Amino acid sequence: MKKTIGLAFLGALFFVLSCTDKAAESQKSVREANVFLYNSNLDKAFELFRKAVDLNPDNQEAWYGLGMVWMNKMKYEKAIGNFDKAIELKPDYMDAFYNRGQSWFYLGENYKACDDWKIAYDLGKANMEDKLKKCN
Repeated sequence: MKKTIGLAFLGALFFVLSCTDKAAESQKSVREANVFLYNSNLDKAFELFRKAVDLNPDNQEAWYGLGMVWMNKMKYEKAIGNFDKAIELKPDYMDAFYNRGQSWFYLGENYKACDDWKIAYDLGKANMEDKLKKCN
C-alpha cells in the first residue's frame, strides 16, 4: 500500500512540475514574442505567442499578444477575439480593454469602443481624455 501511495505522489509531483515547466516556457515565449512585436516582425511574434498559448492556454498575456499582432495586421475581428480571451482570463486586463476598444473603433463600432475605453479608464488607464471625448 505504501508503495502505491508513493507512486501516486510521484506521479502527481511530476504532473505539477511539468505544468510549471510549461507555464515558464510559455512566459519565455511571450517575452521573446514581445521583442518581435516591438520590432514589427509580426509573423515571428505570432509564432511565439501561438507557442505560448499552446504551452499554457491560460496565459492571458499570450492571448493579448495575439490580439496585438492581429490589430497590427488590421485584422480587427481576429484581434477582438483574442482580446476577449485575455479578458476572460483576467477580467481587469486594462490594456486588453483599451486595445479591444481600439479595434472596435477601427471597425466603426463606436459604442462598443467607448464601452471598452470607459472600462480601461475605470481600471486606471491614463491619458484617456481624447478617447473619451469621442464618446460624448
